[in-house]
Amino acid sequence: GLSQERLRRLNRLAALQSKDAVILAELGHALLRSNSAPQAMLPMRQAIALGYDDPEFALQLAANELQNNEFAAAKTRIEKILSAHHDHLGALGLLWHLAAQSCDWQQVELLEPRLLDRIDTGDAHAALTPWRLLASNASPIQLRDYAKAFSQLSKTTTANQSRAPLHAAYPRAKHERIRVGYLSSDFHQHATALLMAGVFDHH
Repeated sequence: GLSQERLRRLNRLAALQSKDAVILAELGHALLRSNSAPQAMLPMRQAIALGYDDPEFALQLAANELQNNEFAAAKTRIEKILSAHHDHLGALGLLWHLAAQSCDWQQVELLEPRLLDRIDTGDAHAALTPWRLLASNASPIQLRDYAKAFSQLSKTTTANQSRAPLHAAYPRAKHERIRVGYLSSDFHQHATALLMAGVFDHH
């Protein structure tokens, strides 16, 4: 498709202009949206090393590092974002989540009041889902209000993304039999996948 062609072109450009931070950053973004998200870390790190200065970009890299169990690298990167942007909600949320995952309860206690204060302003960030906040001491009202703000943010983000109609990309097959497919980001060692196993067995 178009995204794969764009990825191939960016790979060629990055090979020809390996010191261009913008090209490397675009390649990282493209890889994040592909099936090769772990491979995005290398060009993203290279772009930052070459001076690409964007806290949201750095946060996306940190989130990717967390997903690939590179906790020390992610923590250093998030702390650097917070040193320049003290109240960055996404960075606060990721650092708080990392501290909880690492059972660093002292840091959790330090970060959580700052995090909840930021939530009280009505802001939301894609890096901090409402599900994660369930592990915090947020009140039911704070959880409700944040879920609403996060939902509005998601709607705005989705509206700004241009999507080709599905029927254009996937024309209907000529056979009469209906075929059902299952799609989820949780098809790995995850509760959803384990619970769905019985559904697949009886399909």
